[in-house]
Amino acid sequence: MDKTENKRWAKFKSVYLSNPEYNEAKMLTVSSASVAILTWAIASEKFYQVKKIIGPKQKKLEEAETLLKSVEG
Repeated sequence: MDKTENKRWAKFKSVYLSNPEYNEAKMLTVSSASVAILTWAIASEKFYQVKKIIGPKQKKLEEAETLLKSVEG
């Protein structure tokens, strides 16, 4: 994760997801498509939070697997 990506997600969260008007009940008064976009936005933010935790672990796993292959082979 680079700093630009972190800033983008922080801005996205502060502008949209923290807005009390940006909720499912309010979006239903607009359209069903807006509810789908809201659901996608929330899921994307959750994925980003998980990716911040899992990303470095995946990188360490790949390095360990590469090392194991070089030792075995």
